[in-house]
Amino acid sequence: MPFDMLALLSLPAIIFIGAVTSYEDIKYGRIRNKWVVCSLAYSLVAMLAVVVYLYAQNEPISKEYLLRFFINISFAALAGFLIWISGMWSAGDAKLFIAYAALVPLSLYYNSSSTYFPSFAILIYTFLPLFAFYVLRIFFKTSIKQKLSVLKEALKPQRLLENVLFLFAFTWLIYSFLEYFAIFFIGTNKVFVVVFFLFVLAFFFQNVLKANLLKISMILSATALLLGYRSILTLQFLEKFAFIFFLFYFIRYFILNLSFEALSYPVYIEDLKPGMVPAENYFGRKRRYIKTRNVPLSFLSALLSSSRDDYLIKSGSEGLQKREVNRIKKLHAGGLISEHRVRVFQTVAFAPFLFIGVLLMVFGNLF
Repeated sequence: MPFDMLALLSLPAIIFIGAVTSYEDIKYGRIRNKWVVCSLAYSLVAMLAVVVYLYAQNEPISKEYLLRFFINISFAALAGFLIWISGMWSAGDAKLFIAYAALVPLSLYYNSSSTYFPSFAILIYTFLPLFAFYVLRIFFKTSIKQKLSVLKEALKPQRLLENVLFLFAFTWLIYSFLEYFAIFFIGTNKVFVVVFFLFVLAFFFQNVLKANLLKISMILSATALLLGYRSILTLQFLEKFAFIFFLFYFIRYFILNLSFEALSYPVYIEDLKPGMVPAENYFGRKRRYIKTRNVPLSFLSALLSSSRDDYLIKSGSEGLQKREVNRIKKLHAGGLISEHRVRVFQTVAFAPFLFIGVLLMVFGNLF
C-alpha cells in the first residue's frame, strides 16, 4: 500500500476522532460507540478506495498487507479485551484502541513489516506518558517525610535480597518465553513488557497461590544459571537486568506505596455513587466486614477481588456497580461496616492519553 495515499486519507480521521473522543471523555466521562463504528467504517472505506485506485492504475495490490491489516486488528481486539477484563481501562477505552489500530496504516508503524501486531506500539506510547503523569502527580502531592519513610522501608536488606532473586529468575524466564513470540514484539521495547509480566507474576504467586516466592526464586535462579548462563553472563543482559530492577523496585516500593494517599480521597459511605473507583475494599470476617486497601494498580485489584469470594467489591476500572453501592450502604446501616468513610481513586480521562500515544507513535516514526 502506498504510504502517501493511505496515510493522507487516515491522518485527518485520526486527528478528528482523537480530538472529539478526548473532549467527550474529559467533559462527560464516556466514549460513544458511534465514533468507534465511524472509525472502523472509515478505515475500511479508505483502504477500499486505495485498492480501487491501484486496480484502475494497473498497479499491484499487496494481499499480504491486507492480511496483516486484519490480523493486527484481531490482535488489537484481543489485547483490548484482555486489558479491559483485567481492569486497566474501560470498555470504551478498549474499543477506542481497536479503532486506532484500524485507522493507523501499517506503514506508519516502526518496523511494521516484522510483526503481526504493530499496534502494540500504541500501548507503549500511551502508557508511558500516563505513567509519567501519575509519577509527577504523586511526587507533588506527597511530603518529604512520606517519601523518606517509604524509601527507608524499601531499602531494607532482606527485601532487597528477595527482590534481586525474584527479578533475576523471572527476568530470565520471561525473556526466554518472549523469544518464542518475538514476532509480536519486534519494534517495541521488551523491557516494559518484561516489567509488566513481573508485576503480574509477583502478585499471582503471593496473593493468589499464596506460594513462598523466595524458595521459588532460588530454585528458578539456579535453573537459569545452569541452562542460560551463556546469555546471562553478558554485559547486555546485566544492563537490562539493572534497568528492570530499578524500574520494578521504584514502581513497586516507592510509587505504589505513595500513590494511595496521593491519588485517592475519602468519601462518606452515604455519598457513594455508581462509577466511583474504590481505593479500598471490604472482606467478610465473623459477620463483620474489614476494610483493606486496594492494590494501587487496577488490574491487580481486579485479580485479587476475583480470586477472593469474601471480597465485597469486585468491580474494576468501570467503577462501582449500583448493586455494590446499595449493598455497602445497607451493610453500613446495619452496623456490619463500622467505618463511615471509604477512599476512592481520582479518575482521569484515558482517551486523551490514548490520542497522545497515537500521535507520538505516528509522528515519531514519520520524523
